[in-house]
Amino acid sequence: MRVCLIGAGAVSGNHVAGILAAGQDLVAVCDILPEKGEALCRRFGLILPVYSDYREMLAKEKPDAVHICTPHYLHTEMALAALADGAHVFSEKPVSITPEDFERLLRAELTSGRQYGVCFQNRVLPCNTAARDFLKTARPYSASGSVLWRRDAAYYASGDWRGKWATEGGGALINQAIHTLDLLLTLMGKPVSVRAEMKNIAHRGVCEVEDFAYLAVETTGGNFTLTATTAAEDSYPVKMDFETCRGTLTVRDGDLYLNGARILSDDGPEALGKKVWGYGHGLLIDMFYRSITGGTPFPCDLASTEDTMRTVYAAYRSAKSGEREPVYPTN
Repeated sequence: MRVCLIGAGAVSGNHVAGILAAGQDLVAVCDILPEKGEALCRRFGLILPVYSDYREMLAKEKPDAVHICTPHYLHTEMALAALADGAHVFSEKPVSITPEDFERLLRAELTSGRQYGVCFQNRVLPCNTAARDFLKTARPYSASGSVLWRRDAAYYASGDWRGKWATEGGGALINQAIHTLDLLLTLMGKPVSVRAEMKNIAHRGVCEVEDFAYLAVETTGGNFTLTATTAAEDSYPVKMDFETCRGTLTVRDGDLYLNGARILSDDGPEALGKKVWGYGHGLLIDMFYRSITGGTPFPCDLASTEDTMRTVYAAYRSAKSGEREPVYPTN
């Protein structure tokens, strides 16, 4: 399959490695700074055309699939263009930064007949799939999650899109904690409503968006809370606790615990890039191409991310209104 990649930033290496490992033909890379695309190609020993205009790349290369690794606000327009050109899409999170754009993407995917994959790679890690299997029989009635990380001023200055409502769409929730929110929702049930508090505690004058978020989410399977910050003293392991009829199930740093005793240790390969990204990119990308070529079910298609994205949008509405907001408004 002919594959193109848009965006040569930090996470792009995970995508290149996954594309190559899946046996696909990466034919071109695009970045508005061509030197970044060239450096990415050199890193993997590839000799490929590097474009600065993704529309030109789509027109000339006519790819079968496109990977999108760009700033949040560009995801929608690039995915729409790729789908319109008949390409499958595999996009980094978040899908989009507004509910209106999410609706546009749902319609475009439906009419295109193409596969749309979203990179919630943690869904396929062994500790999380084992937790899902356990919770099928030991139904959880409540849960909590925490994402306590540190991001300094240099991080927000590393890209002119970071830390701005118009281009990032939010902060600690939509960027850092969205993976944990996604896992909590896939394990607890369909979201009904959310009550959220958000603040900028430590980064005033550095960024516009929240560096602290607290969510209380009501789902069909029980309620859960999520605490997220980029203002912690250090970056700590992500943790989720599930209260069940068989006790407390804990997911922490890739390991699984039942009532404090470790029952599974993830001894998978080292992460490519940031440790917090895990090694799920390669697993999910391989599944993506197998779903296209072999018709196998794909665990992270666009429809499967709707609960997560709708909860994110509702949380931002709640933080603004001060009220509990429905995840799926009736109006």
